[in-house]
Amino acid sequence: MRRALHRSIGCALAAAIIPVGCARRTPSGPDLASSPAHVDAPVDAAASGVLPVPVPSVPAGPARWTPGGDAGQTWTRSAGEHAPALVVRGTLLPTAPDDLATCEGMQGARFGAPRLVLRLEHELRALHVWGRARGPLGLRERDSGACAVVAPGGWAKLDLGPAQGEVSIDVADVDYRGQRRGQTSPYVIVVTDDDSTPAAEPDERSPLGPRDVTVRWALATAPCPPGLDGWRCARPTLQLGGAVTRTVPLGHLLLGQSGCWPDGTGVTCAGASGGSHVVLTTSAAGVVEVGEVRMSDGYCEPGQADQCQSVEAWTKLALPPGVHLVPDPGGTFPPAP
Repeated sequence: MRRALHRSIGCALAAAIIPVGCARRTPSGPDLASSPAHVDAPVDAAASGVLPVPVPSVPAGPARWTPGGDAGQTWTRSAGEHAPALVVRGTLLPTAPDDLATCEGMQGARFGAPRLVLRLEHELRALHVWGRARGPLGLRERDSGACAVVAPGGWAKLDLGPAQGEVSIDVADVDYRGQRRGQTSPYVIVVTDDDSTPAAEPDERSPLGPRDVTVRWALATAPCPPGLDGWRCARPTLQLGGAVTRTVPLGHLLLGQSGCWPDGTGVTCAGASGGSHVVLTTSAAGVVEVGEVRMSDGYCEPGQADQCQSVEAWTKLALPPGVHLVPDPGGTFPPAP
């Protein structure tokens, strides 16, 4: 009697602290569980050492996109459902060509536009990233390598689902059949939860300034020097327009093992054996110097870059003082052959 009383008092005290059952436990199994006379006792999770896994709650309200501190190119999506479409605008620049891009249709693409970074704050999310521009446009998701290429005015689309954490999208000026290469074109990126085609349009191209001189390159295919079998060689002609109109044939060769691509007002040729940059520099007096910087694929000691590169001046042009060289917005290169 006294033992039963002590046991009852102990259970009462324990129940006041931790809501546990004090009933005598009977091992359960398929036969016992199917018996009408058997009732499982409550399970003490703390005593058994098996703790419940917390399940994060998702707010029932709509999600929001919040810009980061880098000119609007990083956006954070809060937890929730059905976020309004995120619309980001910018301008594709024909700079920073990458001859090693692995996506189909993007070899030699120019990644001069800022990278778009999407940070998903909470749950997994299936997202659709749409892009269109006044010129050809390419999208590339860096982690998965997924990409899409589209002609001017069309929609390139990446389906990113499920997605979690941070998603980085490269936006590129790409080569597209029948289109001049190296265009400067406004673009718009739209990120949506649903799969409905957006109605957004990119901005119009900005007009040229009164002292802007546009740069184009005409390329005539030429035989490559001996020993450069399989390379792509061309003889360039510099074409100026806008505030100054001039055509300047150049007697030098562009040597591209993988190819040559627009790079701002200049040209980049690249390949496994090295590369070169044709650069235009303008002085305050209006003198434009055309030169080439060649780089080998060898290792260069820090501070001794001259061992791996050479500089050659091609020609000089006298232009009015105060002019500004800009890539031709409609493309600095002819269409790809």
